[in-house]
Amino acid sequence: MEWHPLSLLGLALIACGWFLQFRRVTPKNHEMIIALPLLNAAGAILLVVDSLFGGQIDIAVFNVITLAGALLVLLAMGWKTEAKKANAKIANAKKRKKK
Repeated sequence: MEWHPLSLLGLALIACGWFLQFRRVTPKNHEMIIALPLLNAAGAILLVVDSLFGGQIDIAVFNVITLAGALLVLLAMGWKTEAKKANAKIANAKKRKKK
């Protein structure tokens, strides 16, 4: 059996992301933490690199698709965070005007 350290590290990063997400989920809070797609993307990059080094282009392509999904989630979470900040600024400005 041949060891693939990059793949093992990539899968470990993905597993860590899911573990951290699991620890944050409560019956009332189902919000995704940014560590999940961040670690997933980092792990997918390592899986892509290892697949390319091993000449497994088909596996690399599917890992790139997974990477794209993780990056899309990161972008969406970033926009959501920025929207929350903007809404908070607007709400604070309205409160100041009422005083």
